[in-house]
Amino acid sequence: VLFTGAGQWLLAVGVLLVCLGLLWADRITAGVTG
Repeated sequence: VLFTGAGQWLLAVGVLLVCLGLLWADRITAGVTG
């Protein structure tokens, strides 16, 4: 495994941010359209 320590943390944080961003965008679009 190439990701160790900080790399693993950055990967986890990146995935979390992407998921939150998608959920947030989905909520915004739902609010705007409906």
